Amino acid sequence: MDVPHLLRVVLSIFFITGCASTGVRVEGDDPVIFVHGSSVSMKAEFSGVLTFDAKSRCLRLSSASGTGTETMPVWPDGTTPIRAKGKRGVTVPGVGVIVEGDRFRAGGGGSTWRANPPQGVIVPKDCLPPGAEGTVFIIGEVDDVQPSATK
Repeated sequence: MDVPHLLRVVLSIFFITGCASTGVRVEGDDPVIFVHGSSVSMKAEFSGVLTFDAKSRCLRLSSASGTGTETMPVWPDGTTPIRAKGKRGVTVPGVGVIVEGDRFRAGGGGSTWRANPPQGVIVPKDCLPPGAEGTVFIIGEVDDVQPSATK
């Protein structure tokens, strides 16, 4: 294993562990979002669509690959939940508004919260996407937003 790869692995473990123990909070009630305060960012990439789960009132990310894979976003610090023109979404500092139906690309990293939720954070019922692991994508930065055609 080369040194840069080892460093990324160590930073990833640090970031996931740090988010699991501190700095994650729940904001809003419709939509419900999760926000992290970490400045460390992993370099995995997500590309897909922001969706809204009406049952849980939580935002989800649907993969652009068309596999039907869903994950729950954990947004960077300063992100706030919004409702605009009947759609739910967020305002991300330095990026702007992203609402359900918008496609976007973000850098960050994944974690699983069903078995290992962040310490001190109560994850509202059904916020985690279906599946045994409850996958989340911890967003470090949003690279590109393409508003939906139905805005």
